[in-house]
Amino acid sequence: MKSEFIESFAGLNKRFVYVILLDVLFYASLIVSFVVFSKLLVWSLGSLYDIPGRLAAMADMTNVDQLGSTALSAGKMLSAFKMKIFFSLIVFWFFIVLSFTLFKAAAWSFVSKKNITRRFCWYVFKFNLVWFGAFALLSLILFFVSKPTVTGIALIVLFLLLLYFTPICYALFNPKKNLKWLSKRVWRVTVEKIYLFIVPFLLALLILICLSVVVSGILFRFLPQGFAFYSSLFVFLIWQAWFKYYIFAVARRVK
Repeated sequence: MKSEFIESFAGLNKRFVYVILLDVLFYASLIVSFVVFSKLLVWSLGSLYDIPGRLAAMADMTNVDQLGSTALSAGKMLSAFKMKIFFSLIVFWFFIVLSFTLFKAAAWSFVSKKNITRRFCWYVFKFNLVWFGAFALLSLILFFVSKPTVTGIALIVLFLLLLYFTPICYALFNPKKNLKWLSKRVWRVTVEKIYLFIVPFLLALLILICLSVVVSGILFRFLPQGFAFYSSLFVFLIWQAWFKYYIFAVARRVK
């Protein structure tokens, strides 16, 4: 793994700057996605505003027809709320997939030196739909099925698995192959050869921790908090861009 570590630094060039810029755009798009989702949630909750009042009014009603009409109206409002929530989640999920497709995939194309073609973008988009759709479905299942005492731990484990598998998947992208080939390749590299990634991930994490300690110790001590905060974010973006080169170097050597 020593050669891959050295290679990750040797391969840094002007493309490295583009990778950082694309990561900035990615996080900006995530912020936009969450803002849009919050607006949609407010819009969805608007369907519930009149329900408590209608239910309270039913307590004073004696006319059966009036009770039935009010109950039917409240039921329609609840159904509208459910539909709006479902629509909001679909839009949010689509925005997330689009963000990963446009920016993360483009960043990885610079790392792997692959051309950003229409075929490449479509390939990545299909993968992201399946990949993040599967994790979203698993999250919902865990949230509604698992016991409250283990739900938090289960979701954290699922998130850590997402952090482990996703960068390696992007490193293994090959638009000339189908997604079935990619799934088999990902299984072999990430599961059967997991021992090859233990040291790289731990080393990268150690570097991030050391950078965080040094940067926070210097910047937040001698500089204004606002400037120190954004400087720390920039250091994180540099580390994340380098991490892509490191994981790509390791993943492509796996037989």
